[in-house]
Order: sequence, then structure tokens, then C-alpha cells
Amino acid sequence: MVFSDKAELVCHQMKEQRFDLLAIQESRATCDRIGSLCGVTRLIAAAQGGQGGVELWVNPEGPLSLAGCGPLTTQHFSVKASSATWLVVDCDHPLLQCIFAIVYAPQSGRTTCEIDDWWAEF
Repeated sequence: MVFSDKAELVCHQMKEQRFDLLAIQESRATCDRIGSLCGVTRLIAAAQGGQGGVELWVNPEGPLSLAGCGPLTTQHFSVKASSATWLVVDCDHPLLQCIFAIVYAPQSGRTTCEIDDWWAEF
């Protein structure tokens, strides 16, 4: 099987491994949106200046879809807050009520000021 880009490859691997959810960092997505790729829903917080970008991928055909309460759909998710380096999503599915935080925190090579600013914003 040949894939046109990394996103399609990861999508295929997610479905093959039967993951319900997958958090992605450094996606470098260009806009905030809810999209779809290969049947997987993508909740996207866009990159800024070509850096960052985080996503929550939802596989409606994952194991939870077989548990008797239906698949995970976009109606079960609500984006509460986002930036180029974090995404906070509320999930309200009969079998999964929680808040997801997908975070791309600053690396140790960043200045103390940059790290403090990131935590203050988060």
C-alpha cells in the first residue's frame, strides 16, 4: 500500500492497531478545524509560523464502537481551548466522559522566560 503523505500513513496505522484515539504533536496544520482523513476525525489546533500544531484523532471504528453505545463521533467532542502548542477537548460519550489535554510543552533548551510564558498561557 502506498501513501501520499505521513498523515495518511499514520491514519492507516491507527486503524490497523485499532486505536480509538491518538494525540499528535508538531502537525504543522495550517488552520484550526475539525476535519476527516481516511475515515478518522481530526480535531486540529493549527501551528503558528509553521511551528507546533496539535491534534486529537478519533477513530469511529475503534474498539469503543463495538461496546454497545455506538462509535465516537464529532458530536461527543467539544474543543474548550487551544493554541499552537495545546488542545483541550471535552468528551461526552456514554462510555467515555473526560477531558483530553494534548500538549506540546517547551523543551529544556528554551529560556526560562519562554517556559514561564508558556505555562502562564496554558
